[in-house]
Parts: sequence; structure tokens; C-alpha cells
Amino acid sequence: MYSEQYDLSCNGYEILSGSIRNHDPELLLTAFEMVGRGEDEIKQKFGAMYEAFQFGPPPHG
Repeated sequence: MYSEQYDLSCNGYEILSGSIRNHDPELLLTAFEMVGRGEDEIKQKFGAMYEAFQFGPPPHG
């Protein structure tokens, strides 16, 4: 798994950062399962987001 993100630091202080958020429902399930969450728990706690992702939201970040 990889991510598309960046951080800009100056003298040890973070000035800015950003990333492209996950917008793929299958990757969303995989990421949650990697941290020990089951599909039923994901759909119960994050059901609205999971269902919305089924319609293909655009990449955002």
C-alpha cells in the first residue's frame, strides 16, 4: 500500500501538508481490515461513507 502525500518543513516546523484521500471502496475496506476491522463493523460504523463511495466520488485532497 502506498500514499500520495507531502509535508513541507522549515527549521523543524511543519509549514504545510496535504494528501489525496481514499476514494476507492475496495481500498477503503482493505485499509480498515489491515488495522483489524471487519467488514460488518466497517459498514455499521462507516456505512454512509461506504455507500457513498459505491457511486464513485472523485479524488479529493
